[in-house]
Amino acid sequence: MREVSAVYKTSDVVPNVKISQSRNVADYIRQVYPVEINIREAMVVLFLSNSNKTLGWSIASIGGITGTLVDVRLVLRDALLTQATSIILVHNHPSNSLEPSQADLTITQKVKKAAELMDIKLLDHLILTEDAYYSFTDEGKL
Repeated sequence: MREVSAVYKTSDVVPNVKISQSRNVADYIRQVYPVEINIREAMVVLFLSNSNKTLGWSIASIGGITGTLVDVRLVLRDALLTQATSIILVHNHPSNSLEPSQADLTITQKVKKAAELMDIKLLDHLILTEDAYYSFTDEGKL
């Protein structure tokens, strides 16, 4: 049987960063984001230690111009394999709209509920545009 390893990356650019606010997340993720923010939508998961230091990140999904699909089971697999105690979701809107869609609200609640079963906390979900971001936590949506 083949051993499964976590599908996540650490960043040489910004290793082991303490996350204390949404601005820290936006700054960190912009340096490692896997697609051009104004062209294709993607979802990235940031994994954090008990002291809110970054353990790494993974690409949960890369989609098209108007959307991307996220498998909650794969998000949690990577969180468990990295021994994360909390996670942050980040995705972009190529349209430059910061308004969360119904699909954004749904996946946020789905991940939050599933993560709670594993004692993993969903701290935030950020929507990125080319020059701004929206934080579900800052806006009271989480």
